[in-house]
Amino acid sequence: MNLTAIIKTFQRPTLAQRLINSIRTLYPDLPILIADDSEEDNEYTGASLLRLPFNAGLSAGRNRLLEAVETEHFLLLDDDHVFNQNTNLEKWLLALEDNGYDLLAGFVVEFREVKAAFYGTFELVNGSHLLMHREQHLREENGILQCHYTPNFFIAKTKQIKELGAWKEELKLEEHWEFFYRVYQKIKIGYYPAVSVDHRRETSESYSKFRDNSENIDAYRKKGKAMHGIEKLSFILRGENIYSF
Repeated sequence: MNLTAIIKTFQRPTLAQRLINSIRTLYPDLPILIADDSEEDNEYTGASLLRLPFNAGLSAGRNRLLEAVETEHFLLLDDDHVFNQNTNLEKWLLALEDNGYDLLAGFVVEFREVKAAFYGTFELVNGSHLLMHREQHLREENGILQCHYTPNFFIAKTKQIKELGAWKEELKLEEHWEFFYRVYQKIKIGYYPAVSVDHRRETSESYSKFRDNSENIDAYRKKGKAMHGIEKLSFILRGENIYSF
């Protein structure tokens, strides 16, 4: 397969190693790159390590990983993902290539209550109010839902994402919506629920101090909105506003 898995991790070496192990069980030869900006110098087996300055951030870490990718496609993973029996990379790549997609996401299996799957479409209202319609798609073809944004569990064409500037490094957090909003009109994006990964969340005090800090989150949300002249962002599910910031 012309594919490299990339993993950005922070303060969660046990989870990252768990993910690597789950990949190696199914794909012993798949190239895996991991970028770690933790406080400690962690070591990993089964993956090539890019050690980063402490708290460099999600976006910077993913960009360093993408720079190191030498294959035509890459697979983006979070460190608390775990491969399951439906993480079929061959099937996934074939679906992307046969249907002309540049970025194709899979289904993230949650082990907590969630309101909706994280894929959908954007709508800009009055020039400054961005609506993110959850579970809304443009069209369906061959089991793929064409949409504007997806979970951070996707295969994409390396060259195209590099040319679009990948992730904005000013955003250590809250980079997800900004990335998709910036690229969705320039590439073909889809959601393919036939492939999946388990999302087994765990946290710690050292992780939460940086990643779950409400002041940090608010600051990066404001910075992301300012990049696009957006005053308000709302998540819409079946016509109802479920969350805004």
